[in-house]
Amino acid sequence: MMDPIVKTEAGAVRGVRNPTHLTFRNIPYAAPPVGRLRFAAAQPAPPWAGVLDGTGPGPVAPQRFEEIDRRLGAVELPSDEAGALHLTVHTPGLEGKRPVFVWIHGGSYTSGSSAWRIYDGARFARDGVVFVGFNYRLGAFGFLDLRAHFPDDGLLTANPALSDAVLALRWIRDNIAAFGGDPDSVTIAGESAGAGMVTALLTSPQARGLFHRAVPQSGMNFCIQEPEQSAAIAGNLLRRLGVRAGDRAALEAVSTETLLQASEDRACLLDGVPGGPHLAWNMHRDPETLPTGGYEPFAAGSLSQIDLLIGTTADENKLRWLAEEPTGIDEGVDIDDPEQVRRLREVYRKAGRAEKEWEISEAIVNDLSYLVPATRAAEEHARHGGRTFMYLFTWRSPVLDGRLGACHALENAFVFDRLQSPEFHGPRPPQWLADAIHGAWIRFARTGRPGHPLLPEWPEFDPESRAVMELGATCRVVYDPRGREFRAWRDLPASVFGVA
Repeated sequence: MMDPIVKTEAGAVRGVRNPTHLTFRNIPYAAPPVGRLRFAAAQPAPPWAGVLDGTGPGPVAPQRFEEIDRRLGAVELPSDEAGALHLTVHTPGLEGKRPVFVWIHGGSYTSGSSAWRIYDGARFARDGVVFVGFNYRLGAFGFLDLRAHFPDDGLLTANPALSDAVLALRWIRDNIAAFGGDPDSVTIAGESAGAGMVTALLTSPQARGLFHRAVPQSGMNFCIQEPEQSAAIAGNLLRRLGVRAGDRAALEAVSTETLLQASEDRACLLDGVPGGPHLAWNMHRDPETLPTGGYEPFAAGSLSQIDLLIGTTADENKLRWLAEEPTGIDEGVDIDDPEQVRRLREVYRKAGRAEKEWEISEAIVNDLSYLVPATRAAEEHARHGGRTFMYLFTWRSPVLDGRLGACHALENAFVFDRLQSPEFHGPRPPQWLADAIHGAWIRFARTGRPGHPLLPEWPEFDPESRAVMELGATCRVVYDPRGREFRAWRDLPASVFGVA
């Protein structure tokens, strides 16, 4: 049987016929972001003649492949600044109008790719959903706002990577019907930094109308760089590169490797930056692309038409705290008042979450970074009539004598139904739980309501009952989980969360 060929607006692409679905890889959705387009808003891919070979993976965005990536199940792929902005489509077939599930990879905005096998969406297509994954620019290439130093350059944007995501969604709107997808039934989902991108897209005026449901897993874009911070970070990088403000030719002449190396010096990049941000690479406040951050769009009720499935894992921070026992609250926690810290520690101690001081610190950081932002967003969304569902992933990996717990990113393999990383999940992770979680995400993409026969009925979240689906060794609906700790955070100033 011949390989499938689909005609997109830019040209034809050849894919691969699999037993249960069709796959099309390395489809460019944007022009190469090099030369004058480096740091610019993403532009549509130019048309091509003939039939594009979409049978193999394309390159990843410039990044460093770390040992943690391998342990999560990723495989190192070649990188290329010019050729990284492409997407992959897995589809059950080219006829009909099926719901579309768009995955945005994580990686702290500095690593990752839709081409990594851990994000293989074949099982979504097997189960009747059109799956799309795309790359976006990373690190300085995607999260550097240079406008203060190049005020006359009209091509620059505050948020290059966000513009990549918006353009990918526009490509889906304009082309997915040719792959058997329904452009009027699009779910965007992502984990960690991918979830941050999801919440940024919820906020961005440029993304309005491009999707209908959202699944931010373990991440919220609740702390964005203010203009003075953006300008300071950009100035530090330019000085490190030896590039004068306004010298576009010199900026374009910097090699990919030189820019990548310079972008890794966090201490240099954050030196003298007002407000002391903890991330060098993040989104930037901008009236055109990202006018608000935090909970403002949820609190304003402007997202009530979007169905929301949101949640976290029980032990997020155990992924990065394995090497040694921390002794104090993580540097990412901006709590200067010793009395506030003392009260928080006492609440967590009485709640039975931990005994050792470093374990209490871990629980505090876990909730500050993940649980509290997700719960606040869910509360505001539900309060304004938005259909809202919340989960807490509690299955604990047996790896490293159980020290991983239900850590950050552990749920991804269950969402994708790909339990193939024994270094992360152990030798016998429960397939039934993958069936249930993957199936619940599929149903949400189809109907806006998660569920599966292996799960109890999943009630909507509301600010009063705070019903949450616990997904673990047993699956059950719990009400007001970790409520004592959550209410303790309400008494702290908003600045603790990086918002005004």
